[in-house]
Amino acid sequence: MKVNCHIDPNIEEEHLDLFVREMNPQISNLLKSFTSTEPVLWCYDADQIIPIKFSDIFELTVAKTGTKISTKDHAYFYRERLSHFKSNLPNDFIEASGSTIFN
Repeated sequence: MKVNCHIDPNIEEEHLDLFVREMNPQISNLLKSFTSTEPVLWCYDADQIIPIKFSDIFELTVAKTGTKISTKDHAYFYRERLSHFKSNLPNDFIEASGSTIFN
């Protein structure tokens, strides 16, 4: 699938256009993640970028070049340092140390 992202600080409203041959579970999940009101972190899992709901996150830990995001079943990678976004986490998150935060 071809993906284009255009960053334009002059647009009035952000929007997303998808052109697909048919609806499939991956496209459906993508649409749900964009229309959900629950905040997510866009994390890497190998070569894929996946939205992870804050409510699904169990632990955030400092990694070599970013942050390791652990859920019940899997670990993902977020390409920002933990200190960069920890102040934006919901109140359910507790800082256990300078390098680990639990949900």
